[in-house]
Amino acid sequence: MPTNDRTSHLGLFNLCLSPLLISCVSLLLISDGLAADLSIGRITDLRGTVTIRRPGVEKPDLAVRGTVFSAGDVLETGAYSFAQATFQDDFFVQLAPDSSIRVNQYSYDEKEQRRTAMIREFRGLARFVAYKSIRNSRLRVETAQALTTTGPFADFVIGVSSCETEVAVLDRSVTLRNASALIIGELNLGVNQRAVVKEKAPPGAPELITPGQRKIYLNTFRRR
Repeated sequence: MPTNDRTSHLGLFNLCLSPLLISCVSLLLISDGLAADLSIGRITDLRGTVTIRRPGVEKPDLAVRGTVFSAGDVLETGAYSFAQATFQDDFFVQLAPDSSIRVNQYSYDEKEQRRTAMIREFRGLARFVAYKSIRNSRLRVETAQALTTTGPFADFVIGVSSCETEVAVLDRSVTLRNASALIIGELNLGVNQRAVVKEKAPPGAPELITPGQRKIYLNTFRRR
């Protein structure tokens, strides 16, 4: 019985295409698996426009609840937007509108009770909250003007503008100094204290956070 050439060619095409499709799907699954393995946290709350710019990727990802992020990623909020990024140890960062951070480094070993988090804040207002008891903890937030460090427990807000950085402590304490190692001077800020760091200058004198100012900070990051 004669064979239909078109049917024969289609069959051959399908035979060639099937392994290609399987390979493509496999690569996608491997890629997704690698992304999941490298992830250090996820977006647990948001409103408005929140994007994640990943190293080597030109177009930023539009984040939704559950979107994962990795070291090196830049998290950004648009106008009238909000995001909460929660890390593996439940340490979390909240971003107010028009804010941007990059996770430079993060590691967490639950068995060894060890955490390291190094974050760069570029602009806007961000709240950093660590509330779990972790024996060996190093939390460091850097801006163009300031370097803030703390231990296992902390709740503080950092506001960044083009010429200065303001740090306000809502709970526990932090250590504050200029981002440049050439500038001498270090300040320990306690609960309900705030201070400003300007370029090429040590931290300014601490000021008391009034109940009204504290309420403003908390309302800025209140979930809606």
